[in-house]
Amino acid sequence: MSTIFGFSSQNNAIAPLSQWLKQHPEVGYHHLSALGGQPDTPWQLRAGGAQAALAEALSQRDGLRLLARLDWTHGNDHAVALSRSRIGVVMRGQLENAAAIAARLQALGYDADADRPASLIADLLHWHERTLKDLGRAAWTVRQELAGIYAFGAVCSDEGSPLVFTASRIPLHLSLSIGGLACSDDAQLLPADRREQLLLHDGDVASLYPGHFDVLGATGLPVRRNTTLALGGEQTLDHFGHHMEKEIDAQPALFADALAGQPALPALASLLDGDDVGALDDVRSVALVASGSSHHAALTARYWLEAMTGLPTQVELASEFRYREAAPLPQTLIVAISQSGETADTVAGLRYAAQLGATHTLAISNVGDSTLMRQARWRLATNAGPEVAVTSTKTFTAQLLALYRLAFALARQRGRAPDEAAATARLAQLPQRTVEVLALKPQLDDWARHIAQGQTLFCVGRHAHFPVAMEGAQKVREVAYLNAEGHAGGELKHGPLAVVDRHLPVVACLPWNRLAEKMLANLQEVRARQGRIYVLTDAALASDERMSVIRMPASLGELDPLLYAVAFQLLAYRIAVHRGNSIDTPRYLAKTVLTE
Repeated sequence: MSTIFGFSSQNNAIAPLSQWLKQHPEVGYHHLSALGGQPDTPWQLRAGGAQAALAEALSQRDGLRLLARLDWTHGNDHAVALSRSRIGVVMRGQLENAAAIAARLQALGYDADADRPASLIADLLHWHERTLKDLGRAAWTVRQELAGIYAFGAVCSDEGSPLVFTASRIPLHLSLSIGGLACSDDAQLLPADRREQLLLHDGDVASLYPGHFDVLGATGLPVRRNTTLALGGEQTLDHFGHHMEKEIDAQPALFADALAGQPALPALASLLDGDDVGALDDVRSVALVASGSSHHAALTARYWLEAMTGLPTQVELASEFRYREAAPLPQTLIVAISQSGETADTVAGLRYAAQLGATHTLAISNVGDSTLMRQARWRLATNAGPEVAVTSTKTFTAQLLALYRLAFALARQRGRAPDEAAATARLAQLPQRTVEVLALKPQLDDWARHIAQGQTLFCVGRHAHFPVAMEGAQKVREVAYLNAEGHAGGELKHGPLAVVDRHLPVVACLPWNRLAEKMLANLQEVRARQGRIYVLTDAALASDERMSVIRMPASLGELDPLLYAVAFQLLAYRIAVHRGNSIDTPRYLAKTVLTE
């Protein structure tokens, strides 16, 4: 996860962010990239370490303007750029048309690189600002040429030039305080002494001066955006009803950040940040150890790992594995997965695997310095950022993305990688496809309104969508308090069909793949027993009296489980809203760090 921040001041633009980093170490940022200083004496800064170290490094600088990017785990060297020592840019996100932009800039005489998106934006701004003589107008012109999910702040070396911010599909907040004006995609970074604030519209271009701001709307015309009084209290929800909803909505930007930080399918040494990955060449099998939602992510990853690498793969519930008299595990890659990195059963399971002789151990977690990560030989951080709601959403899909990239990297190392160009193209489409899933919220809400009136629910899927159905059922149990069960479509005839009647809703994952006809046959058994069928599918199926269909975005092949997981998250959230439940802190639940 990344976030950007800017401050324009008449005296000290550094203090607000430096103080915030020092006062909120629990947030856990570990990397800072910044541009600042005076128009005639600009500086760049990159710093890593704990937040206190970032605050200390920043406090050593001064200036009237600041642009900064904060990263949860590792930094992105391509997120900050200067063009011709005149235009500076800090960005987050992904440009879908980076190659086309780079080609155009090269024709204009710039040394453009499609793998450096901030440099592309800086060069485009430099080109347009030369003729427009207005950084805000240049930024509006540039955003007409960009495609993707991104946010950026820009600064010009001219005296009196503003900070300029704009974004696509990432909300930006602006605030006015005694010290100056701030803008960020994270409202909690705004100065504590702010008097007024506002949420910019998608497509707005805001120019920040020390005492005022101007806004160009999506049409390029000046618009007036009314501020509201900043009265304190809960500011971090923005315009969302709950943290769960906000974290579901953050997933397109999360994917864009992840895919922009390095090659979409990095080499194994780069992915695991280790120079001894050659030791994995003698691995003959894989064992995934996890609990809860992480266990469902592991079950999904098994399909990718076996298909891509050819390695036999088993999935273990950590709470059972740690107490089982298991056979020795030589030449087995043990992958322990925990969002917090502190789940006691998973930590103990990894320790038990080492006692059984496992020397190839890998930890996957959202917290880079967690117990689990320190205990493993190799580490893979999911970089999802803080998750406030107890129910996991963005951390789950971040795990899926990390596991998919791991499977591909292992396959490449073993000389078995599938078509890399095709896989890279599918990954590039993932953020926008996720936006399209979120746009289904009204239709999912209609489903939720009906499902919320009952007490039971079946979620069904086949192949890699079976674990996604299990995860969807868990989400519904956690926040909606329904008796939801996840089933493999082919297993409905082995007991579950006995309880199907006209009162039971059945939500099915039906991607149009080689198993689609099998799933349709399974659903026909539900229909024969008068069950109420709700289908998520990318096929053009028609709804009827006993079956409601929501058309999912076009398929991304093996990445489809991520899209269907987001749809289930939205459905669970809306069911809980209609039932009036406590959503961010469900009853009897907490983030799992204890023995189960």
